[in-house]
Amino acid sequence: MAQTPESIQPYKELPKNMDYYHLRREGIRFVQELSGDIWTDYNEHDPGITILEQLCYALTELGYKTNFNIEVFIKESFKQKDNHTFFSPDEIFPCQPYTITDYRKFIIYNIPEVKNAWLSPATENIVRGLYNVHLQLTDVDDLVSEQVTNKVRTLLNSNRNLCEDIEKIEILKANKIKLHAKIEIDSSFMGEEILANIIYELDKFINPSVKRYPLSQLIKEGQTYSDIFDGPAPKNGFIKDEDLKPLTSEIYISRLTKIILGIEGVLNVPNLQIFKDGLKVRGDLIAIDENMFPILEMSLDLSEEDIDPIEIIKSGVPYDIDYSTANHILTTLESNEEGNYESLIDVSHEFETPNIPLSEFEEYYSIQNHFPEIYGIGQLGVSPRSTRDKHGYAKQLKAYLLVFEQLMANYLKQLANIQQLFSLNSNLKTTYFYQVLTEASVPKLNEVIANQELMEGELQKINLKYEHFEERRSKFLDHLLARFNESFPTQRLISNYKNVLPQEHRAKASEEIITNKINFLKSYVKIGRDRGRGFDYLRPIDVQNLSGIRNLSGLHFRLESLLNIKPTKRKISLLTVKSTKGKIYLLNIKPIKGKIYLLNMKPTEGEIYLLRVESTERKISDVITNSSINVFSPRGESETTTKSILLEEREVIYQAMEENNTPQFFSKKESILEEVLTQGIFRRNYEIYEYDDTFTVLFKTGKNNRLELFKRDSLETAKHYIDKIIQYLYQLSKDSEGFYIIEHTLLRPIAKAFYGLELLDENNQPILVQYKYQKLEFQELIAENLDKLGTARERYVIEPKGDVFEILLTQDSADDDGNPITETVAKYIETVETEDAANKIIDKIIEFLKLNYDNGTDIFTLIQFPTAEERTSYLGEKYYDFKVSIVLPKWCNRFNNEDFKQLFFQTVQTNIPAHIKVDYHWMSHEDMIEFETCSERWLFEKQRTERNIMNTDTASYIVAHLLKLHTLKSDNKQISTLRSDIEAAKADIGIN
Repeated sequence: MAQTPESIQPYKELPKNMDYYHLRREGIRFVQELSGDIWTDYNEHDPGITILEQLCYALTELGYKTNFNIEVFIKESFKQKDNHTFFSPDEIFPCQPYTITDYRKFIIYNIPEVKNAWLSPATENIVRGLYNVHLQLTDVDDLVSEQVTNKVRTLLNSNRNLCEDIEKIEILKANKIKLHAKIEIDSSFMGEEILANIIYELDKFINPSVKRYPLSQLIKEGQTYSDIFDGPAPKNGFIKDEDLKPLTSEIYISRLTKIILGIEGVLNVPNLQIFKDGLKVRGDLIAIDENMFPILEMSLDLSEEDIDPIEIIKSGVPYDIDYSTANHILTTLESNEEGNYESLIDVSHEFETPNIPLSEFEEYYSIQNHFPEIYGIGQLGVSPRSTRDKHGYAKQLKAYLLVFEQLMANYLKQLANIQQLFSLNSNLKTTYFYQVLTEASVPKLNEVIANQELMEGELQKINLKYEHFEERRSKFLDHLLARFNESFPTQRLISNYKNVLPQEHRAKASEEIITNKINFLKSYVKIGRDRGRGFDYLRPIDVQNLSGIRNLSGLHFRLESLLNIKPTKRKISLLTVKSTKGKIYLLNIKPIKGKIYLLNMKPTEGEIYLLRVESTERKISDVITNSSINVFSPRGESETTTKSILLEEREVIYQAMEENNTPQFFSKKESILEEVLTQGIFRRNYEIYEYDDTFTVLFKTGKNNRLELFKRDSLETAKHYIDKIIQYLYQLSKDSEGFYIIEHTLLRPIAKAFYGLELLDENNQPILVQYKYQKLEFQELIAENLDKLGTARERYVIEPKGDVFEILLTQDSADDDGNPITETVAKYIETVETEDAANKIIDKIIEFLKLNYDNGTDIFTLIQFPTAEERTSYLGEKYYDFKVSIVLPKWCNRFNNEDFKQLFFQTVQTNIPAHIKVDYHWMSHEDMIEFETCSERWLFEKQRTERNIMNTDTASYIVAHLLKLHTLKSDNKQISTLRSDIEAAKADIGIN
């Protein structure tokens, strides 16, 4: 088929906003529609058409300026890195490692000592989502291996996927492959070059290096930036997926022969022998041992006395190889290998912005300068000899045109401030920009505008009329979010706030949503990249890294931002409020006699506060039990009394505590905290009654129930304290918002089995038994030291236990901080009634041990290690597989609202990876205290450098079963049994 020849187009179609003729045609069409019944002359000589043409010409200038690339208008924002969302490819395209290929690249990029890495599912553990890591190092050394293992574990743990974990990391050892061969070559080739090529090609096949490619090469290959930067952020060059080969498990000798024959100049390989780790390989298959990788152990650095491993035959005669030359050729081949080098990645030169000052876009030049002089509106104006009517007509035309010119000038001002509209500047207070026309742009402007300041004021009023800043600012931010396919549930949040907040606090909530969107966009590179990342459980959760980012999962960050939940460094149950004087106050809810729950508030010097506390811990619940807190308690027995006030034949009945000036909420229901925080912020729930010159303030709970809060001598004072209580409870409820995400994978048992220790007497009956179950190697170590421990009188302790005594065997040890302590390792099988009897038993044990040691008895024949009768710690693989529990407080205002709960569920489901199941736990204040205390200990055990596996598993057991306990509704027997098991486990590791 014939091809259309290339040619120069005679006319290039312009954008419609720059096409003068298109604008003129459209203008005349509109004029005809509007005035066709009264006017028919639309020729060029008509003054109306002249005005239209001038406007069309001016609009083409506006169109021209608008058609510049967006980066021209926002280039100033680039100077502030966190002030825009126009990220470069190397910033926005890389993601957290997600696939096995991603993790292989990630390890190689970030750990220089690693030459290659492989990941595989941990099939030995029935819990899914666990991986084994195998590493090939550039230098295999025991010390280096341990350091690299720690580096890789730290790296992967801080970048693992949600509900996934690393089971084990192993350093691969090498199977050394050698070959002895006789090779016939062409007479026209140099033997040294042939030998170097043989070693080079075999080494590439047996132990391939992972190549790195420069950005420029990948672009030349036709790859797009999104393809190039797909996966984890590269360092010093890019790794291609196809270069990441599986771990070699077998090599065929016939394949090696084919490689040798494929080298130019090789004629024949009559004899090829392969040795693996010094042993000759029989047959064609070289089997690589498990957890090992093959390397070609062939050196060309040989002396004259060394035997040639490869004999070169040229023209039927053995070739005398110069190994120095061969080695030089091999080094050259390796250094010239394409892609086998590192290069810096720089994309800054790819995106250069034209340097055009924004003031040139903002500048407006009046169309009045282009009108024919006969109109009298240009620089020359109307002739002085003209009549007053002509002067008036000219001024009328100037004033008429100013309406259109003001619109066009404002348009250019808005265009020049696009960078403000698309910026993340939190101080921005306007979205409509305008500029005042001046003499510099409009000729003889002072003839029609007498008061320039008044004009500017009127323009400002017009702008404010249409500004609607919060709505428009929110829409601009939504546009920026949409560029990343993100959206905020803005309307749902605002609707929810209308249901749970008084009117005076709703505007502030809208401002917070805008601030949240800005912060979300500022952090979007991390938030977008880390959306599927789990938190680093090896690092304390409340410790920030060098960039100030808190140690939370990517899902946690997203939910906080999308649901307008303020991040906090305290426990959620630590209900704190800061007063204007900088003090920190804490809510006290405690049960007292008769199960009346009190929320105490003690006024002092006009301040309403409950408890003062200094804390920076991040918890949702640690409130009341801290002994350093000064707790206010009411006097007397704290019983309630039913009282009444008779007002104009109307009796108001309410519940009251004893006479007390302290504002306090009280109830026999544990839900008093939730009721007060959800209803106490609404003024409609407070009633003030005057009786005998005393103003009694009541709080309405339920339909007909009222509580007496306090009494005051004046109405103003009573209202003042109600205002303070409402503000306090509002802030208290807001500060209570927070949640935890617990990955069930991290709760899996680590140890496979625990063992006890029993020393048997001559009748095979236990004398000493273990003090606690632990790993077998720990119990064996105690057994090995019984010759010192068990025969030393000072190592025994007689401890009273009620009316009887317990005999304990101890040893010196150290706590987590390295401080010396005495640790109990075993105890006598029974308790004894008197201390004298205990001393006699100790003497018998020592005598028994000494006798056996003196007779050369193997101590292990007297000891048995029974398997521990563990509590049921394993909940089944489905509990640990790709599942999270989200723990939330149900006592705060917004979290106790059904509409917000539905919004929370929907937001989680939208943002969590699709394969992960979610359980929700809305906990009371008391349950939250227990959960936070136990989960804090669990994290502590997982973060310990020298981890006690039994303690870690016990802590995991407690957290998992607390979550399970919270799901049990009506099975009282099961609840009682599970509660007993939890308390026993807490006692084992010292959780109070």
